[in-house]
Amino acid sequence: LNITEKSVISGNSSSHYGGGIYNSRYKTSGEDYTAECTIRDSYVNNNTALWYGGGIYNNSDYDSSAEVCSGAKLTIENTQISGNIVGDENSTKSAGGGIYISEDYNVNHVNITNSTIENNRCLKSAGRGICYG
Repeated sequence: LNITEKSVISGNSSSHYGGGIYNSRYKTSGEDYTAECTIRDSYVNNNTALWYGGGIYNNSDYDSSAEVCSGAKLTIENTQISGNIVGDENSTKSAGGGIYISEDYNVNHVNITNSTIENNRCLKSAGRGICYG
């Protein structure tokens, strides 16, 4: 997935993960899908999620049958991530107002350059800007 050239991801919501963008590696029916998302010269603003990643959620997965771990690849360049919110007053768990990077199996591939991550909120737990957890 390539999001480029002044694209705007704004005003979206999720009842669980990734209010603006959900990027995840997964395996189903024997097929392996490794997600790669590049966000360049764009905006991820004013999105909400109840649990993790108000703006962006980046996940990894473990294939127990092959004993292989693989993380979703996320590249962010020259992008503004702001005004995103994760959680609400009733949340028992929430993290990563701007970006949540799942540390499952320690295999995520995330690169952020020349970007602004500001004014994001986490209402119940950790990581207003970025949470690696």
